[in-house]
Amino acid sequence: MKKFDYNNYSFDGNPVRITLHWTGGAYTPSSLDAEHYQFLIAEEDGKAVTYCGKYTVADQDSTSSDYAAHTKGFNTKNIGISLCGMAGSQENGTFGKYPLTAEQVDEAVELCAFLCEGYDIKPTEQYLASHCEI
Repeated sequence: MKKFDYNNYSFDGNPVRITLHWTGGAYTPSSLDAEHYQFLIAEEDGKAVTYCGKYTVADQDSTSSDYAAHTKGFNTKNIGISLCGMAGSQENGTFGKYPLTAEQVDEAVELCAFLCEGYDIKPTEQYLASHCEI
C-alpha cells in the first residue's frame, strides 16, 4: 500500500461527496480495507499516516466496473475515507483495543479539507458525512 502524498496528488475524477468510515480492525490497514476505500488513515507510532486504497477517486465516477464499495447504494462519485481502528468496539460505547486517536481525527479533517477544496465539494452534511449518516 502506498502512502498518500499531498504535494504530488493529482485531482482525478468528479466526486460530489465524501463519506467517512472506520475499518473495524486494527490501526494498520489490511488488503481488504484497501479494496473498499480510496484513503485509509492509520496510526503508526503515535502519528497518523494516510495510505491510498486500491481504487482511485476517478474509479468512483462510475460503479459499472471496478470501484471501492464502501457505502451501499452511494458509491458513485463518492470518496471513501476510513480511519483504521475500532476492532472489538460495541454499541454500548466500548471502543475496543484500537480506539480512534486524536491524531487520526486531525488527519481526517485535514484530508477532507484538502479534498473538498481540490474537488470543489461543499463541506456540508449533504456532501460530507459519516457512513452512519448515509
